Amino acid sequence: MFIDDSKNGYYLKGKLNVNPNNLTFDALNEDNLLDPGTTFTITEGKIIKNAALSKDGNVVDSIYFKAEFSYEPGVIYIHSGHKRTGFLEDEY
Repeated sequence: MFIDDSKNGYYLKGKLNVNPNNLTFDALNEDNLLDPGTTFTITEGKIIKNAALSKDGNVVDSIYFKAEFSYEPGVIYIHSGHKRTGFLEDEY
């Protein structure tokens, strides 16, 4: 699986190792395709089914992971969020 933030944040794009049985993912020193010459490591990546609420209160899946970039060794960024519903009430 690929992760891609479309240059919205940390310029993060690359391959992830995925375990579909337990909905986890990670990467170790993966080449960052949006920032050539750098790598990233993802740890504690997980999808949690039905664990969040959208803006309008709809039950959605949650995502969580920690990221470290080669240009900032030892600095860990925590990323978390939830799935978009596509409902108009959640978009505004």
